[in-house]
Amino acid sequence: MNSLSLHIEYLLTQHDCVVVPGLGALVVQHSHAIFEADNTITPPRRWLCFNPLLAHNDALLAHSVMKAQQCSYDEAMTIIGNQVAQWLNTLQQGGSVVLDNI
Repeated sequence: MNSLSLHIEYLLTQHDCVVVPGLGALVVQHSHAIFEADNTITPPRRWLCFNPLLAHNDALLAHSVMKAQQCSYDEAMTIIGNQVAQWLNTLQQGGSVVLDNI
């Protein structure tokens, strides 16, 4: 597991959207508990969606990297950019990218 996925994992526990600049956003969806007609109850739940159109930089991920690595914004963006480039290269070659625990 790489450190960027750890940042994303943590941020998703605190926020409903984490933008990975140049890639897209992981968006948390929520549903309330549902009382079914057959008297069963479906508990509330959360799940993730990926939106490639939300690729702008809101600096949330960069700030997390800056804080953990004690680096500048530019250095954090370089770390993020390098990892995103690796992920995109893997995807373009027909591979898959797995973010553990997400």
